[in-house]
Amino acid sequence: MSQESVSGVHSSEAMRRLKAAALPSHGENLQPPDEISRRDAMRYLIGASTALGLGLAGCERKPRRQIVSRASGPEYQKPGEALYYSSTWMDGSYPYGVMVKTVDGRPIKVEGNPDHPVSRGATTAAVQATVLSLYDPDRLRTPCDQDGEVSWEAADRRVVEALTDASRVVLLTRASLGPSERALVSEFLSICPNAKHLVHETAHDGPRRSTWNKVFGVAGEVRPRFDRARLILSLDCDFLGDDGPVVENIRTFAAGRALENQDHRRAVMNRLYAVESALTVTGSSADHRVRLRPSAMAALANALIKALDGDLDPLHAFAQEHSIRKGVLKGLVEDLTSHRSETLVVAGAHLPQAAHAAVALLNQKLDAPGNTLDWNPVPASMPVDDPSEIESAFAEGVDVAIFWDVNPVYDWPGGGFRPLIEQVGLSVGIGQDCNGALGRCSLALPSTHG
Repeated sequence: MSQESVSGVHSSEAMRRLKAAALPSHGENLQPPDEISRRDAMRYLIGASTALGLGLAGCERKPRRQIVSRASGPEYQKPGEALYYSSTWMDGSYPYGVMVKTVDGRPIKVEGNPDHPVSRGATTAAVQATVLSLYDPDRLRTPCDQDGEVSWEAADRRVVEALTDASRVVLLTRASLGPSERALVSEFLSICPNAKHLVHETAHDGPRRSTWNKVFGVAGEVRPRFDRARLILSLDCDFLGDDGPVVENIRTFAAGRALENQDHRRAVMNRLYAVESALTVTGSSADHRVRLRPSAMAALANALIKALDGDLDPLHAFAQEHSIRKGVLKGLVEDLTSHRSETLVVAGAHLPQAAHAAVALLNQKLDAPGNTLDWNPVPASMPVDDPSEIESAFAEGVDVAIFWDVNPVYDWPGGGFRPLIEQVGLSVGIGQDCNGALGRCSLALPSTHG
């Protein structure tokens, strides 16, 4: 007899005997019958459960599944083992080389690339936090308009039709576009000759860079070398906090303070003077710190230039006017004089052009160019357009406006950019989340994680 038939006999017999024992007739003894032992009851129960399981299994149809072979898996990827990819992350106007750690195709950690000339394996807290935005549940996943989600085909058709009939097109982007993104912008401008490319950034070094271009006569940027400087003068420049390539600045500044000589009395290290309006990371690390409002930085730089020529009267008058101890400024002038070609003066990006021009002349007088200052003819970021130029471009009337990773509704100087978007025929926003600008655009398109 087969197993199914035996199970069936056991199940029917067990159900009959158990039913008689569990549901006795009225007036009968409620004790279990003597002819059923505990071993028989367990055998009947096991047989009934087996028959029930076989019956249910025979009635259920499992869904079809496609088995994917892992014999030829993704290249260089093994289950459970980490795989690293090199990438670049832009912190404001400066790029940092990073290494992204992935496990089973999922990025889980971001660290500095040890082979990158700027990061050299170091990162900031903001760089490491970028992996969190990759798993943000509020990221845009599909194109959206004012009525809800739309398909990519419908979104592309709507944009192409609008660009075909448009006479004035504005493309507004951030300043930190990579080589591939700049190539896309150039290709777009060649295909759409009526388009105008404008760059918007809230915090940038536009006044400083434009001053350098006027003083030196060529486009580019000055690159300070803190590791070569014996004396550093910071005029409201938090180069250890948030001004410039901070990761590189911290490493090179620390290299100038490394004590290679065991005899500390003969050890050589740099000296930092910080003149600033508010306490910063750089000011807290300075050997001498002086409080001064930003509007007086240009006057201080001009007074130092005259002091290096032997005229100390303007410097003394400046110290008396701003309640600065003369001994500090006198020691600064002595250090500047004794450390020519080993001195570096830096100024904050927010200072006016007059301050940057005076600092450039002061560095020139101290023989800093070529020693503690290098010239970079190809900056990592593009020059930023003046807000008045962007407003005039929208005021003239725009048929199609494309906002690429910018949010002028939130960070426009003085506010008031929302009416400019509402006047556009078709406004297209490209970004990772539906921020202020993308929420006001006619069409919002999700971008890749950068």
